[in-house]
Amino acid sequence: MDNREDNESRGGINAKVLEWAREQAAYLPSEVAQMLNVSESTILEWEEGSKQPEIDSLRALSLIYDTPFSYFFLSRLPRVIPLQDYRGTPKEIRKKLSQETKRTLREFRRLHRFSRILWNLTKMDSKQDLDFVSGREDIEEVASRERKRLGITTNGKKEWVNKQYAWQKWRDAIEGLGISVFSLHMPPLECRGAAISEKPYSILVNRNDSPAGKSFTLLHEYYHLLLRAGDNLFLCDSFPSSTESNPNQFASLVLLSNQEFLDGLKESNVQGYREFWSDPILDDLSKRFLVSRDVVAIRLEQLGYAPEGFYAARRLHWESSYKDYAGFRLGGMTKRGHAREKVGDLTLSLTFRAVNLGFISVVDAASYLGEVRGSRTGSAWNVTVSDIDKWMREV
Repeated sequence: MDNREDNESRGGINAKVLEWAREQAAYLPSEVAQMLNVSESTILEWEEGSKQPEIDSLRALSLIYDTPFSYFFLSRLPRVIPLQDYRGTPKEIRKKLSQETKRTLREFRRLHRFSRILWNLTKMDSKQDLDFVSGREDIEEVASRERKRLGITTNGKKEWVNKQYAWQKWRDAIEGLGISVFSLHMPPLECRGAAISEKPYSILVNRNDSPAGKSFTLLHEYYHLLLRAGDNLFLCDSFPSSTESNPNQFASLVLLSNQEFLDGLKESNVQGYREFWSDPILDDLSKRFLVSRDVVAIRLEQLGYAPEGFYAARRLHWESSYKDYAGFRLGGMTKRGHAREKVGDLTLSLTFRAVNLGFISVVDAASYLGEVRGSRTGSAWNVTVSDIDKWMREV
């Protein structure tokens, strides 16, 4: 008999939960062993059920895994939102999820879970009555409808000064629907974003991406929410595939309407079909429209100005060329600015409101916001109680 099954039947520590908790926390057995100052074989014996940890070790594991102590005594594994991997990256360059990405997805789940608590506590009205789609609708019609819902107009975009400003405006529009938008660090070649379709919804963008890249990912993930295929965590990139083509087209159409794009091509004197569009031309157009090269390449192919498969070929080239990409750095930003970039204005407002109403303490708020940092290689700070007090006075 499996020792783990025997442990469960005795009502003691559930060895399967020990293994599950470690994997959810994205730690290797050797890493946990080092933190507890025990051998790796001891960790494995606990997870196999041949030995049981002492209570002090179990309390330490609860802290390391950020898992309730009582979970270790459950008769079955706790329910988590299942991961649906929709990445379309070609197999020759597709990366397995690293420990860093697994931890980021775990943090995303944590932020989402706490945002749900904040919504319930503060009883703020959410506008999350989305018009769901089946994926068979005309993409242009869906994009036009959602652009109006978001309240972004061509004339309004003329006032935008740069891609960072554009990213903030698109984020504000999505958060205006009651959707939490988080910006966390992940290796850029593994995935670009994710979404949780459990209401109230949440979207994750890769903090290491450029501002225009984050805008693209944001609208891409928004389309996945419109599909609403059950309560899932969707992990995505931007490669064309059976699951990613519609989200890519939708995002590009919302960010850049047909008329806006055609007018811009004419003014740039680059309209018409070309067998190949160079990166410098794509970059010039991306600056003009405050979007990513992905959007420009997709739109050129959609309108028949580039050959079929053009975007997929360029995306593959870009990914293959950016193996040492270190991530986009945000300079000159305050600690509050980094916290705002991490969790968004919506979540900050919900957090401050919950504190003001007495539902959570400033300690809870600081713990929730956790660590903030400017880039993958930048300095990191933990949000403190004094930070929360100061920021709430500034509101």
